[in-house]
Amino acid sequence: MLLPVGMYAQQHMHIHYKDGTQQAVPLERVDSVTFAPAAEEDTADAVLTGGWLWASMEAGYYELLSFAADHTYTAYDNYFGYGLETRTYGLYAQYGNLLTLRSHGYGYSHRYDWLVTALTANALAVTTRMGSFTYYRLQPETISLQLSGSARPCEPGGDYLFADGIVATVTADGLRGLKPGTTYVLCRQAGSGHVVAYQVTVLSEMPVSSPNGVQCHAAGS
Repeated sequence: MLLPVGMYAQQHMHIHYKDGTQQAVPLERVDSVTFAPAAEEDTADAVLTGGWLWASMEAGYYELLSFAADHTYTAYDNYFGYGLETRTYGLYAQYGNLLTLRSHGYGYSHRYDWLVTALTANALAVTTRMGSFTYYRLQPETISLQLSGSARPCEPGGDYLFADGIVATVTADGLRGLKPGTTYVLCRQAGSGHVVAYQVTVLSEMPVSSPNGVQCHAAGS
C-alpha cells in the first residue's frame, strides 16, 4: 500500500531525458504507463553509416562522428569553450554490439572499444571507458541563417536542446546567428520526440539581385 500512497501524494511525474532535460507531466492526465519495443520506423533506418553528433553546453564541447561505408571514419571535435578544434581520421569495425575505432598517425596509434547499447534511426547510444554517451543523427538538411535575419524555429512545436552560443544561439524566437561560420545544433521534434542534429551555416552576406538578374551579395550586417 505504501507505493500507491506515495504516488498519489505527488502532483506531477517528472521524466528525465539523457540529454539533461526533463518534462513534468500532471498525474491527472496519466491513465497508464506501458513499455514497448522500438517502433518499426525507429529501427528501419538504424544503420551506423552517416553523421552523429554528441554535444554538451556544460562541457563546452561537441563531437561529430562520420562513418563511411568503406569503414573509414572522421571525428571532428570542437572545444568551443576554449576556441579549439581537432580532426581525427581512422578505420572502424563493428562486431555485433562491439564498435572499434582505430586511428594512426606519425608517432601515435589509438584504439577505442565501444559497446553499442542502442542504435535507432535517430540515436546511437554507446558505453565507453569515459562513460555512456548518446549521439544523434545528423540530418541531410543544412540550416542557413543571416546575421541580420529573423530567428529560425526548430519546427512547429519543436525545441532546440543545444547551440554553442558562439556561432549561433537559442532565443525565445528560435535560433539566431551570432557570427559567420559553421556549427551544429540539436533539435527535439514535436511529433515523435526524437532528437536530431543539424548543421548550421551563418552567413555574413545577403544575396540580392543585380540589374541584369544575376545573383550577387551585399553586406547584411
